[in-house]
Amino acid sequence: MDDKGGLAFLHPDLVITVATFVAIFTMFWIYGQRDGLARKTVRTRRAAGFCFAFGLITLFLYIVVYTLMANDFHYVVMGWTSDDSRRVLFDLILLALYSAFFGLMTKAFMLLAAAEYFGGEMSPRK
Repeated sequence: MDDKGGLAFLHPDLVITVATFVAIFTMFWIYGQRDGLARKTVRTRRAAGFCFAFGLITLFLYIVVYTLMANDFHYVVMGWTSDDSRRVLFDLILLALYSAFFGLMTKAFMLLAAAEYFGGEMSPRK
């Protein structure tokens, strides 16, 4: 198997597709919660801040794991071969981190948009 990065078994198109679906379902979920968000704009902004922070943490973790795998961490440290089926665990970790990043960023932007739309105590318009 030819290693050109951190992913060994999952195709990058699959990873992008899963992340896109996570982002779309996050948008639908936030839209479904819109009535509750109208009453809690301060909490909504705080939740958006937490989503940004956790999103950046997941991005950092993704970059670390991807860099380790792209630089043959599995060969040098763990002694695995390039086609070792245990590498699928790292692919799944990368998939989860990549999807979590996009889901969290989508949620953060949707929450900020909802808070701006509904206004509230922290709204600059008041």
